[in-house]
Amino acid sequence: MDTEVDPTANQIRPLVEQIYESEGLTGALTDEAARLLLQWGEQQLQNLAQLHLSQADLEKAAHTLQQAMRTVNHLMEQRAALSDVEMIQHLIKLVDQVITLTLIAQQITPPEYANGQET
Repeated sequence: MDTEVDPTANQIRPLVEQIYESEGLTGALTDEAARLLLQWGEQQLQNLAQLHLSQADLEKAAHTLQQAMRTVNHLMEQRAALSDVEMIQHLIKLVDQVITLTLIAQQITPPEYANGQET
């Protein structure tokens, strides 16, 4: 029986640990909601690892994923206090983060990374 460790698991292990250790991603969530968001984040990292991205692109994607998770946490924290306009602004930001994540996954560099800037 083959007991080799999956190289993609080793590649994303530190990134998965980062999302589970980052308090800013789930601080405003209930335990159940936090678990759901963290599991989703871990699954996204596993999906990204299957695309055989370079380590640099994988790390960019993981950073963008954390930003999206942080946005979800912030929306949950502020949902009662946000006006409709503010909610739409945050949702647009979340969609932008998902688009950036998708572009990285497709190995297309969005303009903000090409210029050395991050959102």
